[in-house]
Formats: sequence, structure tokens, C-alpha cells
Amino acid sequence: ASFRDPDAQVFSQDGQIFRALAPSYQVHYEQLIHSGLYEELIQGQQLIPHKEVDLPEIQTWKVIHPTQIPLISYPYEWTFSMLKEAALLCLDVAEKAFLKGMILKDATAFNVQFFKGKPTWIDTSSFEIYEKGQPWVAYRQFCMHFLAPLALMSYVDPSLGKMHSLYPNGIPLPLASKMLPGKTKLKLNLNLHLHLHAKADSWKRNQKTSPKTASFSEAAFQGLIQGLRSAIKGLTIKEE
Repeated sequence: ASFRDPDAQVFSQDGQIFRALAPSYQVHYEQLIHSGLYEELIQGQQLIPHKEVDLPEIQTWKVIHPTQIPLISYPYEWTFSMLKEAALLCLDVAEKAFLKGMILKDATAFNVQFFKGKPTWIDTSSFEIYEKGQPWVAYRQFCMHFLAPLALMSYVDPSLGKMHSLYPNGIPLPLASKMLPGKTKLKLNLNLHLHLHAKADSWKRNQKTSPKTASFSEAAFQGLIQGLRSAIKGLTIKEE
């Protein structure tokens, strides 16, 4: 099922789930371990622990065996508060990775599971070494998987969280922008990260050439995370 990631694949053997890491992921995995990021996330119960195992029949660079999660759930099954906790986890993980010289390349809600009552990141191979000046590649994905559905649940109807089943790749930002009431444009972070982001998204799709990417500073990354965190924390519903 993990066919999209060229660096790693999830597979099952004898009823157990494993992750095979390709040689292309070696440098990133070693940075994850030796930078202290893995240990920090494990101590904070924010990343699923794993053990390195020897499976000679699997032809790859390394195989890891993550702690097995007894119950798998999906974003379209979650309550508003569960999705909100998962969103804040994603931002915390992304920020801690950045401070260790890495970037979270995936920000899909399907990379979160609730383990022992807490949201936990399960995609060990979603961390890459950060190239200075590059923007957060998962920013749009975060907005589609977390900010858009949470805003719709907060301002329109809590049942709209089920839209995740219709859009497993994330709710399109132009669609979310059209569905949200006009008053959300008065909210600074919602206007910036949803409405204006949706306009930029539509504009980019209509261009024949890709626009040049501006250099992205460390301060800009911190500001982006803080703005998204503020937007998420500001969303509420009356009852679940």
C-alpha cells in the first residue's frame, strides 16, 4: 500500500507489519537516529518505536519492525477533537524535525494513529534531511488534510469530517474555501492558509510553467508553524 514512497515500503509477514528501507533512504535514516530526533520523539510518545531486524529474504538496505498497533482507525472516523490533536501532533513533529536539521516530507492525516490514547506518528520514513532555503514541501498537504476539514467541521458542520473518505488525498482547498462562510476571511490565519492558499493553488494549476520558488528562511518556517498552530487551536465546535 505504500507504493508512493520510493524510499520505503510497508509489508506484512507472519501477521506482523514491517517497513523496508531502500538504500536511497540510508542518509536520512542515519540523520534521524544520530541527530537525536528519533529518541526525542520516542520519549515524547510522538513517534511509534521500532527495532531493526534481520530478514535476509527481503532484499533492501534495512528492515525495521515497528511496535504493532492493535487498532487501526482513519481520519474520516475521528471526532473533531481527535483530528485536532492529530494536527497539533503533526506540527510538533515537523517543528522538532526542523530543529534537528530534518524536514517532514509528508503531512497526511493517515500517518497518524491513536496508540495508548495518544495521537502517534507512524511513518518513520517521512523524515528527510532539510536543504537550507527550501520551503516546507508538506505545507499544502497539511492544509488539505488537517486545516480544511477542521475549519469545515468548526464553521459548517461537524459531520464534514467524513469528507476525508471522499478525498483521501486531502480536501481540495478551493472547494473548502467555497464551502466556508465569508466571516472566516476575517480570521488572519484562516484567510492566509486557506482562502489565499486556495487562490494560489488554483492559479498555479492554470500556469503552463512552474513559478520560481523563493528562498525560505528558518524564521519563515517557524512563523509558518506558529501561524498554522494558532489557526488549529482557534477552531472549536459546540459539541461532539
